[in-house]
Amino acid sequence: MVSLWILDSFVRKDVEVDLLGNLLTYLCKSEPFLLNQGQLTEGLDTLLFSLEDATVDAPKAPEFLGRILAKLVVEGIFFIQDIARAIKDGGTEPGSLLENGHAIEVLGTVLEDIKRLKGEPVLSALYSKSGVHLESFMPKKRGDFEGFLKKKNIQCLYPVGIIRHM
Repeated sequence: MVSLWILDSFVRKDVEVDLLGNLLTYLCKSEPFLLNQGQLTEGLDTLLFSLEDATVDAPKAPEFLGRILAKLVVEGIFFIQDIARAIKDGGTEPGSLLENGHAIEVLGTVLEDIKRLKGEPVLSALYSKSGVHLESFMPKKRGDFEGFLKKKNIQCLYPVGIIRHM
């Protein structure tokens, strides 16, 4: 059910994606709990398996998924490291989302939206606590990590001196 809702949101307008994030949060946090983290995780795994196909019809699918996941992170339903692990393992084959660039796009959008929703200090704290290394999500054929950080406006996660010595 969760994966179907999110897949359907990929062909909708931006506002509907945000509304779906709010709905999923409500279903997980209101009593009685109508949706639990296990169901969300199962839906995310199913969705990540079909993400490559979904981007054919909906090129913004990785971005929209990242926005929904960011909402779930700021509400304390998911953690960045859980999302990162699911993305690394997801796709039609484990690691395929890394190779085609969807992994960095989803995770980068999660981080970008956390910053938009809660600010740079919260983003920095959540990211450092996660132990995730965003650079490990960059596909080998696309090497401009610093440009990606600027595009997503998340340079705060990697001070300039560190980026140049990677």
